Amino acid sequence: MIVYGIPITDGGKVIGAVTATRTTTNLSDIISREIFGGAAYLHIVDKEGNFILRSSHAVIQKPMGNLFDDGDVTEETRQSILADLKNGGDSFASFRYQGEAYWVTFVPLDLNDWQIFCLVPQTFLNHNIDAIFWVFLCVMICIILLFLILFLYIYSLLKKEHVTLQVLAYKDVLTGADNRNRFVTELPALLQAPVDYALVLMNVSGFKFVNEFFGFERGNELLIHIAGVLNGNIGEGERFYRDNADRFGMLIHFDGREALTGRIRKIHSEINRYVAAPNQEYRINCNFGIHVMRAAERTGQCPSPDVAINGALLALNSVNGNTSNPIAFYDEAIHEKARKKVEIASQMHAALANREFHMYLQPKFYLNDKNLHSAEALVRWYGADGTIHYPDEFIPVFEENGFITELDMYMLEEACKKVADWIRKGYDVRPISVNQSRIFFYDETYLDKFHQIVDRYRIDPSMIILEVTESVAMSNLTQVKMVIDKLHTMGFSISMDDFGSGYSSLNTLKDLDIAELKLDKEFLSEQSTSRRGRMIIESVIHLARALSITTVAEGIEDQDQLEFLESIHCDIGQGYYFAKPMPVEEFERTVLHV
Repeated sequence: MIVYGIPITDGGKVIGAVTATRTTTNLSDIISREIFGGAAYLHIVDKEGNFILRSSHAVIQKPMGNLFDDGDVTEETRQSILADLKNGGDSFASFRYQGEAYWVTFVPLDLNDWQIFCLVPQTFLNHNIDAIFWVFLCVMICIILLFLILFLYIYSLLKKEHVTLQVLAYKDVLTGADNRNRFVTELPALLQAPVDYALVLMNVSGFKFVNEFFGFERGNELLIHIAGVLNGNIGEGERFYRDNADRFGMLIHFDGREALTGRIRKIHSEINRYVAAPNQEYRINCNFGIHVMRAAERTGQCPSPDVAINGALLALNSVNGNTSNPIAFYDEAIHEKARKKVEIASQMHAALANREFHMYLQPKFYLNDKNLHSAEALVRWYGADGTIHYPDEFIPVFEENGFITELDMYMLEEACKKVADWIRKGYDVRPISVNQSRIFFYDETYLDKFHQIVDRYRIDPSMIILEVTESVAMSNLTQVKMVIDKLHTMGFSISMDDFGSGYSSLNTLKDLDIAELKLDKEFLSEQSTSRRGRMIIESVIHLARALSITTVAEGIEDQDQLEFLESIHCDIGQGYYFAKPMPVEEFERTVLHV
């Protein structure tokens, strides 16, 4: 019988109790319910290990008063369990009975000193642990397999990416040829061989026209065709590659200039088999720059890829666009020209800042009375070391790198400054003509800069004649016409320089509001030696006169030329026959007579 009691208090004093009883059978039924699939056994014991209530499921079936009455429990384990029971804490230990091992645990009920005593066969827990282990093992194997599959997938992607990067790094995507990176990488090893080599750079002259006229698809087909031609003409130990755009490079054996030139002409001939459009012949013009590298000269130290390629590039640039002589060999003259170009480019800004550019003046005279009409401003460069550089040395370099605009502005300001100085001194002032670069005609701030300079020196714009070359006018007639009209509105006079130096067009005379037409000196010297040539010059001058355009003949060097120009009523003459370009001080003294 289990007896329950709850005290009844009144004013803090116990005055009675409510009691209830329950048979142990009820509790026995509760603790006899199966747990862990019936493998575990529950009992209730006190702190001494005495059974309060045994379930019908018992490891030891015989009657027992204390849990230590039977079974194989060491004294040390017994004392440890009893100590935990007396302290009211949990306890866990092992227990053996008839050769089987059990796990036992004690959990306080917080009722009297009772404890729940539970036994579980170790084989049962170990079985669960084994099952858990195998489940864990299977999960881990699956995870490892997944990671392995993922790793292999990523590796395959990286391998494909590596191959793709290799192609992008060392192959030209369009033609399939090696690119510059691959060529530069292999070149040092190739040059170790005791063989004479020639590095040839080739580009297509007018490739932009092919794209624009026939379409980009045909242009790409041409590049693929060129790669195929080069591939078919490259032998063992030789290489070719696509550099960029329409430029290709070859490293081929050198067996003498004649043999190499023959191979190049054969390649050029095969390239020209490409048909840009049906029923339309278009010759593919190519230029070739060659840098010969003899084995004897490479003994001990091979040239670096950049040095080898740059040599061929300098040779290529020297004939770029040349259809009559498209092949050039790199030599000391080309090297010196390139060195000079670099030297000029490195010194130009300092030279401008230090005012090393000096204005020279060459007078222009009326041919009817030989009176002074005006002067043309020309530039000379006096280096810091006293060296004089002439325009043909540095002007092409400045035109190429864009510095010509700064020099033109400098010369314009020098001309305006000198005109203002002459006016202030009371001299018989004459206009000064100044050359202008084509770049100005595409600069939105061009006119404002001109206006600012003229206003700064307070001179009449008509005292400045702006010379525009015929090639500038022909390059973009609409744009140049618009700018010239605005310059006329501002008061400037416009002169077309070098007329007859190229493919002259009468449209330029018809459409451009120019005040002066200068016949190129080469045009004069070539045309005046034949009857037909004289008639052409005479017709141009009569046409200009009909259009109220003043004509100027430059490059007059002898009396015969002068008399011819006088006979056809050319207005103004300029050249060594009258005077060479001279410093401003000499011009003032000998021409202005001041």
